[in-house]
Amino acid sequence: MDTLKRMKLILDEKTAFILKMTSEDPCTASEISKKLDIPHSVCYRKIKQLTDAELLDESEPEDPWKNRNQPKSYVSNVENAYVALERGEMVIVLKFRKSREPEVIRLSTGT
Repeated sequence: MDTLKRMKLILDEKTAFILKMTSEDPCTASEISKKLDIPHSVCYRKIKQLTDAELLDESEPEDPWKNRNQPKSYVSNVENAYVALERGEMVIVLKFRKSREPEVIRLSTGT
């Protein structure tokens, strides 16, 4: 998925809240749904969009054998997101927690 589509997800109120909520500790879909006061179906759709965009990952349990019957938890993959206006261009930078290069997109605001 390209950076612009990722930014649209980040700027969406609900998906931004999911990323914020999962940025420090993993959360289940039920926890997210309850906190956002949205139906589970909407929550799972948002989670799918975020995981497809590689902005959210499934959390790895500390002990997979102990947590076999536990619901999946999710953790944000975004460390930082920046939007700036720089010499007539909008610059969007996404920095991920995983070791990979930040994504940068420049949108010309001039004519």
